[in-house]
Amino acid sequence: MDANAQKLLDLAAENPAAFQRLMEMVKGKTIELHDGGQKDVFYSKARFKVMNCGRRWGKTVVAAKIIISKTRKKNQMLWWVAPTYKIVKRGYDEVLRQLPDGVLAKAAPPSSNFDAGRSVILHFTNGTKMEFYSAERPEGMLGAAVDFAVLDEAAIMKPHIWNQIISPTLIDHEGGALMISTPRGRNWFYKAWLKGQDSAEKLWASWTFTTQDNPTLPPGEADRMAEDMPQMEADQEIYAKWLAAGSSVFLLDYDRLQDAAILRDGLIDGYPPKGHVVLGIDLARTNDYTVIYGARMADRKNCYFERMRGVAWEEQRRRIKRAVRTCMRNGASGVTLIVDEGNAGDVIVEDLEEAGYDVVGINFTTHKANMVRLLANDLERGRAFVLNEPVGLVEFEAYMMDVTPGGRYTYSAPEGEHDDIVSAKMLQHHGVVNEGVPGLTVLNEETVAAPRIDDHDDEWYEDDEDGYDDLIDPDESPELDDAQAADAVGLAYRDPTQPPSPQELMQRPDLWF
Repeated sequence: MDANAQKLLDLAAENPAAFQRLMEMVKGKTIELHDGGQKDVFYSKARFKVMNCGRRWGKTVVAAKIIISKTRKKNQMLWWVAPTYKIVKRGYDEVLRQLPDGVLAKAAPPSSNFDAGRSVILHFTNGTKMEFYSAERPEGMLGAAVDFAVLDEAAIMKPHIWNQIISPTLIDHEGGALMISTPRGRNWFYKAWLKGQDSAEKLWASWTFTTQDNPTLPPGEADRMAEDMPQMEADQEIYAKWLAAGSSVFLLDYDRLQDAAILRDGLIDGYPPKGHVVLGIDLARTNDYTVIYGARMADRKNCYFERMRGVAWEEQRRRIKRAVRTCMRNGASGVTLIVDEGNAGDVIVEDLEEAGYDVVGINFTTHKANMVRLLANDLERGRAFVLNEPVGLVEFEAYMMDVTPGGRYTYSAPEGEHDDIVSAKMLQHHGVVNEGVPGLTVLNEETVAAPRIDDHDDEWYEDDEDGYDDLIDPDESPELDDAQAADAVGLAYRDPTQPPSPQELMQRPDLWF
């Protein structure tokens, strides 16, 4: 029998009242390990343990219990290391929550020390110390001899944190380590996990636990979480699967493909732009393509598509405005433009806003990861659709995920390939889901309903002043621009891209409602 257990039995026999007080004192600190794997990890005798876990499995709870158990020995040096101070603070709070009363020689430092960059050390009455570090500042971990270390969210740490800093500190006392994390691709943490699966590695043990393995979670909650994620993300975050870098992001089932022809005017055959329309616009100037990708707000079916390359910025503005007119002439009640603000996008956004268009500028780089997850998730669940045209399908099928050495995800086309269609679709879908229909309409001449073109009459292409003959040399100007032509015949000229003046609106009752 353990010596401590015998002391408790003796106390219960000699002084039942004192024993009862002791039990009441530790009652709130007692952590019951669940049968979903926590007990297996806690009682394992392996020197190095690696836990690959889905979210909410309880890895921080069992890690805190394990490191607290190490404090029973005298004069131990224990470390808790995490990628950032925010994550370190979470582990520190869990340790304090489980820590029995009366075991500290000094009061526990406040959590605010992490924010201030001060050291956080727990001093125990038996001479043991527990130190908390962020891998962001590894220089503070050099030179010590450590008995046990917890690496919290290890997959996000750079490999040298373990190989060059923590592992060497364990040599002097033959110390052990516990690595816990949700997977982040097949990086160094994956290789450490593989050691625990190898029977020849006698010092190592490793486990994989999914979110569903936690029996304390309410029934169905893990499945609910998975339903709100793209399959790739759920595989990792919920099911703790190891995803290889280069994995395809989008799963395109046939019923998610919109099988319809793209007409000469950019409209989609059989899918007229009814109701409110959102146009996602990914801009480019030379090497890449500018893409305008439109969908109906009501059913999210695509209703407009145009792709161009090597077109001057002024001509791109003209084509965007033409796309809006085309949608409005064919049944759209309104059009919202979701435009990438990169490159010269911010200038074009400002120009379109001044012309009275409903336009939303998006910093694509900042929002890219969220837009990828949103579109991937909705494509898998039938809440988004992709045009079944060969160039776009190649882009979607090649679009891939990669993992940086620090465990962060990046999304892009393979090197040298294009992703402009994918980007425009992501912008469009972000607008459909998050932007909605504007509550205020800015009136200008282009918001007035134009004659509807139902049959794509060839005469309209020939007669339209902004027709589809796009072989325009931006360096070759006509003899007279509109203002000069109006002045030549004695007419007043008003820039059609500018909103009407209050006087003009008063003279047009058809624009009042």
